[in-house]
Amino acid sequence: MENTTLGNQYQIVRKIATGGMGELFVANQFGEFNYQRQVVIKRLHPELATDALHRGLFIQEAVLSGRFNHPNLVHVHGITEDSNGLYMVMEYIVGMDLMGLVRAAIARRSFLPLEHALCIIAQIGEGLETVHSITDARGRPLN
Repeated sequence: MENTTLGNQYQIVRKIATGGMGELFVANQFGEFNYQRQVVIKRLHPELATDALHRGLFIQEAVLSGRFNHPNLVHVHGITEDSNGLYMVMEYIVGMDLMGLVRAAIARRSFLPLEHALCIIAQIGEGLETVHSITDARGRPLN
């Protein structure tokens, strides 16, 4: 997928992960007037793209995630489909993920400082509070 162009605005740079439902890629987004930014593209695995259940779950994930507006949650910019598959376009966040932070501490044979760990836990909680505040059309929480 590297160097693949999706539509006329995304150029895949590199693969960063593979999961059960799809693959994640860093991509450059291009637009008019020399607009450019890095994004993450999540592509539904091709073998799942023809399955109605998996397509529906993937689309639902993008639509619901697009409703979140919180600094501790990755922003979903949109969802698109072309001959290469079904894609979700997300914010690219530079830095180490939580697992990388834990692995680095283990490699140093140390623990995260308590203040640092508590700050991370608080930020996770704030993000989860936002996720759990999303309701359906009748005002009921989503499960």
